Amino acid sequence: MPSSTSANLTEYALSLNMELGVLIKNVELAKQITSQLDNLVIEQILVPLT
Repeated sequence: MPSSTSANLTEYALSLNMELGVLIKNVELAKQITSQLDNLVIEQILVPLT
């Protein structure tokens, strides 16, 4: 299954944003990472953009 990702290469994005594009083929690992990111949002360490 093809996947794509993008990152902004502007000065603002490179100096202030944290961007990451990855392809994880292992389903269990992907679930673990998703869970960890969800916990970071719950703890307000990461803040989703609305």
